[in-house]
Amino acid sequence: MSATGESLAGMGSRPDDFMRSPVEAIDQFGQRQARSLPSTGMTTKSSRQPGSRRTSTAAIFVLSAALIVGLLAWIWAAGQGERFSATAVVQLEPASTVEDNREVVDILGSIDRGPIVVTLAGVANSGSVTTAAQERLGVTEVQMEDYEVEALQVLTSHLVDITVTGPEDTLSIAYADAIADELRLAFAESHPVFQITTVTPATIPESSGRPGTAVIVIAAMIAAAIGAFMLWLALFGGSDERTDLPLARRP
Repeated sequence: MSATGESLAGMGSRPDDFMRSPVEAIDQFGQRQARSLPSTGMTTKSSRQPGSRRTSTAAIFVLSAALIVGLLAWIWAAGQGERFSATAVVQLEPASTVEDNREVVDILGSIDRGPIVVTLAGVANSGSVTTAAQERLGVTEVQMEDYEVEALQVLTSHLVDITVTGPEDTLSIAYADAIADELRLAFAESHPVFQITTVTPATIPESSGRPGTAVIVIAAMIAAAIGAFMLWLALFGGSDERTDLPLARRP
């Protein structure tokens, strides 16, 4: 039988083929011939489309998460406003009224051991000192509720940093200096053998130490993109079905 005869036999090997239109019969014959071809390792365009769609969907998911988180970060950063930190530095030393050299040595020894300096920092953070400082400035506690006070010993020295952080630079300076003055009075009353001197009055640093809004937004978007990508991999990374299978080999 000739090649043409074999082809026609392949198209008409089933009675149903003659009941369909010629176009359907030719199409079915083409599909049978394609299945009988040897594998070339190539894939059709349609077999690559699902992977492309998955990649596009992942990109949209990651980008959407980054934009949403970036917008929220911008709203949060814009609502925070600028804050200023002013620091006054005070020093603990023996009182000038102490004349006995042995007593001065003992006082210096107690300062060197550290606990008394830590006590000084605790007094500076106390409500009695901050309230007295507010009264000195003529402001109320409600007006100063946005201001934070932190007093810490400078390493193992005789110095204590009194830092006030708030929305207004001038008031932060005045508040830190007022706390230093009230601390000197309060500690002299409770510990008369010591005295406190102001080494450095409060000043405003060149930078408030707070990252800019752009830095916060960019950092938030990068973190959100990484998190969204990892989430996508965890949810869909291992569930990809093989769509790029080669055509069947000839038996």
